[in-house]
Amino acid sequence: MSDTPVDPALSKWLETLDEGDEHYLYCQQCAAAITRENARQEINGQHRHRFINPAAVVYEVCCFASAPGVDISGEATREHSWFPAHSWQYAHCIDCASHLGWYFERDGQQAFFALIDARITSH
Repeated sequence: MSDTPVDPALSKWLETLDEGDEHYLYCQQCAAAITRENARQEINGQHRHRFINPAAVVYEVCCFASAPGVDISGEATREHSWFPAHSWQYAHCIDCASHLGWYFERDGQQAFFALIDARITSH
């Protein structure tokens, strides 16, 4: 676990994990709680998207309104953004630092997480 102080809202959210809610999604690598099923969000009319990055790597991502179990890193950029007018930053698991996807924001307003489907699990 990171030595970084935990946000009080995140602490409260993590405490609810003890209640055994099966609707959480977890990091495939370390099983840390990342987000909830009910945080799913449609962007451009769909929740799931498939993209190819400039290195020709194919990603299937699912969009979420929130993901308290991730740490956002890197400088925001619009370069090669999959969502027009949105800047992006990396989203890593807060526990193991595994790359889970990206955080997208549009002019400080519409924000969401695009998490790599193969790197999150419901088990």
